[in-house]
Amino acid sequence: MKLLLRLLAAVLLLSFIPAKLHALPAVSPAVETGVPAPELEVKKWIKGGPVRLADLKGKKCVVLFFWTLSQNGTAAFAEIAMLAHRLGEKEVQFVAVGCDSADSIAKFNRLDELPFPVAADNMLATVNHYMRSTDRIPMAAVIDRNGVLVWRGAVGGLAAVLPEVIAGKFNVKQYIEREKFSQAVMSAIRIKDYPTALKLLDEELKKNPGNLELLNVKLPLQGKLMKDLDGAEKSALAAVEKNPKEPQLYWMIMNLLQSSDRPGRLAPWIDRLTKNFSDQPRVLLKFAQQEMNQQLTSLRPWNACKLLETAWKSGKFKDDRERGIAAGEYARALYFCGRPDLALQFAKEAVKLLKGTREAAQANALAVYLNTVILASKQLK
Repeated sequence: MKLLLRLLAAVLLLSFIPAKLHALPAVSPAVETGVPAPELEVKKWIKGGPVRLADLKGKKCVVLFFWTLSQNGTAAFAEIAMLAHRLGEKEVQFVAVGCDSADSIAKFNRLDELPFPVAADNMLATVNHYMRSTDRIPMAAVIDRNGVLVWRGAVGGLAAVLPEVIAGKFNVKQYIEREKFSQAVMSAIRIKDYPTALKLLDEELKKNPGNLELLNVKLPLQGKLMKDLDGAEKSALAAVEKNPKEPQLYWMIMNLLQSSDRPGRLAPWIDRLTKNFSDQPRVLLKFAQQEMNQQLTSLRPWNACKLLETAWKSGKFKDDRERGIAAGEYARALYFCGRPDLALQFAKEAVKLLKGTREAAQANALAVYLNTVILASKQLK
């Protein structure tokens, strides 16, 4: 479920980017998952090869890597090369199919980064067999030892899928069911039929209440695409009431609120955090750091101060280093809240606690800066 829902979350991002940057023109519908994989119809083998799927049937699994010469199209080179090196050639045959002209691919100076055969597609014949309307380049397709197409998607999903396919434990039937759900949601989002997408997600959430992956798609759908921030907040609140100790739920809604034109609505969520995580200073520290890492015009140091005050009072830090990092963050927040005197006290505490750590220099610099500010202020008076 996670891999497919991550694809859905990516669609929400892609909804704001022109499709022509990622999509290729479709000539014919792609084959369904779970059927025999179509043979490669390439124009020319540029490096290594030739490779025929029929020759590998019963012997190896196959990974097809579709790419273009664009910056985005080659972005997954390092990731898939590393995976190919790790798995070797005994169990899996990797094949790169470029979607540009054979001459352009042959002249490309990065082919050595791919430690497996590279071919130029024949007028997009191969990619159109495998690439669905909701897929984007670069992408990968996985074929099992029986020659059946069992999976396709972003290259980032291969690391989790391939070991199961190699071991013969990949549940294709279950994947197809999830794929149909994901495709339905993605298709609805792409044509901006957001109510249908929301309905599908709600139906799935009834079967899997509190599912974080589903909520990670639903909340941005409501808050960003449907511009229903009230609805997104209501959904998040309902989930938090059922599972108040799940930090990810707070991340989801607070990220939406921070990027909206109504960041003042964060206050109740800060209160919920300090109440529900008063015994988990590490969680509060991370949320405070997120608040302090905003752009200066969006900085809300009072939120960070509230979180860090609760964290500091709990005293339940893992070690002196973590406590020192919290002290440093608290010092920064207090300074922006107009309390340089108190900020200096915590900065000095951070210096003491972080001695000998990689954060020590930063803590020292903060303490020196705050001391300089206070001295200058006294001289002006």
